[in-house]
Amino acid sequence: MKVVVCANDESKEYFFSTSHTQPDLPSGFVPTTHTLPEQVPARPGLPTGIMENPEHVAIVYYKGMTEISNPKAAYQP
Repeated sequence: MKVVVCANDESKEYFFSTSHTQPDLPSGFVPTTHTLPEQVPARPGLPTGIMENPEHVAIVYYKGMTEISNPKAAYQP
């Protein structure tokens, strides 16, 4: 499974997308594609260390950030 996340480190916001090449991203947002399942060290919220869904990706890579809606409805998962 591929999970695409567009994140802005400055504003501490992220959103999910259906495309790594989503056009006209808001300023400061950078796309990243994660391939699941992925093994990472176990941690609170992910005791097995196996990322299997978008929520796990958010726990591991976007902790402390705020999820917002994708501004382009056509690219909302």
